[in-house]
Amino acid sequence: MKGWMAALDAACAWLNPALVLAAVIIALLDLAGAAQRWRAVPAVTSVSGSAVIVTTAAEAGGCAPVIAPELHDMMGRD
Repeated sequence: MKGWMAALDAACAWLNPALVLAAVIIALLDLAGAAQRWRAVPAVTSVSGSAVIVTTAAEAGGCAPVIAPELHDMMGRD
């Protein structure tokens, strides 16, 4: 039992620095990706002066009723 515990202890001693190194690499890649997105934002926000707002009006008779007519008289009866 002591030999097994010593082997596990040695394996964990080697595994911890490897996990720390992997975490540092992932953190650096995450920061690089965030910096790239942050740098790209000013180029996207430039808007040309030819923007047009389009509004449409719905026809009064063209919309379907919210509740079917045969169910309308049953409102309030749970």
